Amino acid sequence: MVAVTAELKRIFWEALECPCEAERRSYLDRACGGDPALQAQVEALVVAHRAAETVKQEKAPPKQTDIPPWQSGSAQDPDELVVIYHNWREIRQLMWDYVGIMRTTKRLKRAASRLRSLSDEVQEYYWNYKMTCDLIELRNLVLVASMIVDCALSRHESRGLHFTLDYPELDQSHVPTDTILRPS
Repeated sequence: MVAVTAELKRIFWEALECPCEAERRSYLDRACGGDPALQAQVEALVVAHRAAETVKQEKAPPKQTDIPPWQSGSAQDPDELVVIYHNWREIRQLMWDYVGIMRTTKRLKRAASRLRSLSDEVQEYYWNYKMTCDLIELRNLVLVASMIVDCALSRHESRGLHFTLDYPELDQSHVPTDTILRPS
């Protein structure tokens, strides 16, 4: 935590009085006597003060107190929960068989294809039947499994637990980076 000295306070309040940034910088150069740490502290305080003033001047968004009741539209009660449980088991099994520790591009592509089909099935079920915790969990399982497969397909090297028989070596040609997925 930074000690707030009388000098820091004085310089801060005077810096706030400067009408423009150029004058403030010139003032801080003189007032801080070449001490970059002191100047950085004052600059940070000025920026924080101005941000706080801006927030204080903005009108607060209205509080929503009346949340309308949920409308399920034409969604029906799930008629066969066995579909959800079957798809859970299928995702677990395909991830174990195709996306386990020993991977190949062929198996990863097969998993990606099946997960796309499962995603379509879940999406249809999601919009046509009433929401349940199991259905939401299934949707999330498909999504996370798809992201894992997409990451594995994009990595053309073996690194740590990401071992692929098609690329058994580390890729030394570039610095290792995290895999970042973006929605398509």
